[in-house]
Amino acid sequence: MNTQCAAATQEAPSEQPPPALQLLGPVQVLNPHGTTPQSKARATELIAFLSLHPWDGPELLDAAMWPGTRVTSDQRCQAMHRARVWLGTTEHGQPYLPLVSQEGYRLLGSVRTDWDTFRALLPNGPRAATTTTLTKALQLIHGQPLSGINPVRYTWSDLDRQQMIAATADAAHELTTRALRHRQSRIANWASAIGTTVEPASEVLWRDRLEAAHLAADPQQLEVITTQLQLALGALGKLEPPTLRLLRTLTG
Repeated sequence: MNTQCAAATQEAPSEQPPPALQLLGPVQVLNPHGTTPQSKARATELIAFLSLHPWDGPELLDAAMWPGTRVTSDQRCQAMHRARVWLGTTEHGQPYLPLVSQEGYRLLGSVRTDWDTFRALLPNGPRAATTTTLTKALQLIHGQPLSGINPVRYTWSDLDRQQMIAATADAAHELTTRALRHRQSRIANWASAIGTTVEPASEVLWRDRLEAAHLAADPQQLEVITTQLQLALGALGKLEPPTLRLLRTLTG
């Protein structure tokens, strides 16, 4: 494995928090300490890949970042160097993207993602979590996971995206269910909206939104959500029987 990639220029000590990565929504590198690269989108994808697939060797990295292309070690090192310079260094001069080791590539442990935080909050799933913890987890959601990207990029992330969608949708459904049970319409509306944002093809989550709008006693909102449901699921054909029954019950 090539271990000769040039190290980033060390920057002055900083008391800033370490860089972080937003994955539960549009992909963004937050609080980088260094110089923004010319190809910011490519560096962001590289950092996102390393955050989700630490210690992968050059073959997997090359296949993810340059699919179908023969990549030289110099090309790979240049890409890593640009990302390393962008993330910068700790106050002790340690790069947030260390040089490649015999184990593979990784980010420094202090560089965390919102997905890391989400999973740490719900290690045993949403049903085992307190309502306060569920709320904190859902506050991390800023849209569909791994969104806002070039549609021809991030082909390596399909499984990661599906895992994020499933986990966040389950959390949204659980919190909505609790809020409906306790007749907390504001929380129910908020949590159910997150659910249909991350997984717009789920009728279970749309039924959550309908129930939340009904609990809020807002006929106009119920009408809007009904229209949104039909637009989102119309291409899938006939709605599921529970959805049809709920629509008939709530809309008359």
